[in-house]
Amino acid sequence: MISVNNNEGVRFADLLSQHISGVAQSSLRLSSGNKLLAPQDDAAGLAVATRLDAQLARLDAASRNVSSAGSFAQMQDAHLRGLDGIVSRMGELAVLAQDGTMPDDIRALYDTEFQQLKGMVNDVRTAQVNHVNLFDGQSREVTVSPEGTSVTMGEVDLFTDEFNVLTANTTKLTSMEGARAALDATSAAGASVSIERADIGGTLSRLESASAQLTSQRESMTAAASRIRDTDVAQESTRLATEQIRAQSAVHTLRQANARQGMVLELLRPLG
Repeated sequence: MISVNNNEGVRFADLLSQHISGVAQSSLRLSSGNKLLAPQDDAAGLAVATRLDAQLARLDAASRNVSSAGSFAQMQDAHLRGLDGIVSRMGELAVLAQDGTMPDDIRALYDTEFQQLKGMVNDVRTAQVNHVNLFDGQSREVTVSPEGTSVTMGEVDLFTDEFNVLTANTTKLTSMEGARAALDATSAAGASVSIERADIGGTLSRLESASAQLTSQRESMTAAASRIRDTDVAQESTRLATEQIRAQSAVHTLRQANARQGMVLELLRPLG
């Protein structure tokens, strides 16, 4: 270990210690990617970065809400798309059953399919996702921003009069009169499905807009936090190289100081 007692040597030793500490700090910043190794490095910056982290966490939570709501609405639309085809087929059967040249036993065959399709309509009406009814007509608020902004999910209700009539036990194709009534019921139900799908489309549009805004906000906040916290590799690499050169220079100078002191002591040694 290099040791000196003169004031010049002490100063060089202090400089060497400072440069070695600078090398260690730069190496740690480069290896960790974080330039805020301690609060005193940038107290104000650390406070801002911490606040940004909290905002980012809320943004992520809102994004998950939007994603979940979007999946729910898409599931609703998928079921309604299938329901639209079912109701359309029921209307087709109702028209076919109004052929006056058809005997009742043939008309009854159309009614058999019609009744089976009614069962499928009821299956759609009672569909659930995660034990939540898709079509119970309840209003659902979804928070889509860190500030608490919400989007109201469409109140899709398949238990209205139109669908109650369509799925009633009395709705049959076994007679001309029944077929006419059934056609009216399918027309009303089909119109209701179209309206509900349009409402869901509007909801999905709002959710997509909220998702795009959240993505933009997250990118901006992430960039801001990165500028405060993340290590500037080029700058820190330059600082590391500088501190290493200064440390080497301090070591060399300290050795020279020790050597000079040794020469002085040798000259002062009594001749014998």
